[in-house]
This record gives sequence, C-alpha cells and structure tokens, in this order.
Amino acid sequence: MNNKLYVKWNEIHKLINKFVINFKNDVDDNVIKNMDIIAIARGGLIPATLISYQLGIPLVYSLGVSFYHTKNAKPRFYQKLSNPPKRYMLLVDDISDSGKTFQYVINYLCDNYKFDAYDSISDFSLYKKYNTNYDPLYCGKEIKTDKWVVFPWDKD
Repeated sequence: MNNKLYVKWNEIHKLINKFVINFKNDVDDNVIKNMDIIAIARGGLIPATLISYQLGIPLVYSLGVSFYHTKNAKPRFYQKLSNPPKRYMLLVDDISDSGKTFQYVINYLCDNYKFDAYDSISDFSLYKKYNTNYDPLYCGKEIKTDKWVVFPWDKD
C-alpha cells in the first residue's frame, strides 16, 4: 500500500495560475505593488518564486521554520527575516498539514512587527489537509487523505 500522494508540475502550475487570478481580483493593485512575499522554507520557496513572477514582485523573502511531529514538538526558526517586512505580506507554503507552522509564523510576524494578521497578512498554501487546524485564506486544493504529499521538488 502506497502512503504517498505524488503531485506533478502541471498541477502545481494550474493551482498557482488560479490563485494569482483570484488574488488579483481580490486585492488592489497598489497593495500588491507594496507587498512582500514571504516563503516558509523550504516547502514554500518554489511556489513563492512562481507566484512572484506572476505578480511582478521581484523579491521573495524566507522564514526558515523547522517543525518535527513529535508529541511535544514546537516549531523553531532557523532563519528569520533580515529586514522588517512591508505593511502587506503574502505568506506562502506548500501545505497546511497540521496548520501549526502557519500559526507560528503569523504569530511571530504579528508579535515582532506589530502587524494585524487580518489587515496585513494574506496567506496561500498549495494544498491543505482536510483536518488541518489552520485554514489559509487562499488554498490551491484540499486533500482528503492522510497520505504524505510528495512535491516534484522533494526528494522521495
């Protein structure tokens, strides 16, 4: 029995294209021009880069978060932002599995930079698990399985 779900590049591109269309319809052009894209490393780096090209935002920043799923696991940063983010941010990750990483990063940004999560931060996840504890504002696709998701850039 295969406990993995393999995602192909063409699906990644379709989900990102759909997200960008919806995002441009929802968000004012002036906000997008004054927005930082922040990837949650490592999984969010490639999707954030693809989105940055489509939105015309030349820089992608990253926050490196390690989170190991053990009983008392707590996320920790191994890379923080070198500069304060702009007033508007798009936070990107590949998957909202438990949701704890998204919640940890948003709390960090709000606490350390005094942002209002609902006013300043938009977030996008390519995929979210059906049982995640965090529902990103934008999501490419909900997965209704507990299988481990393998992205094209992952080492299988």
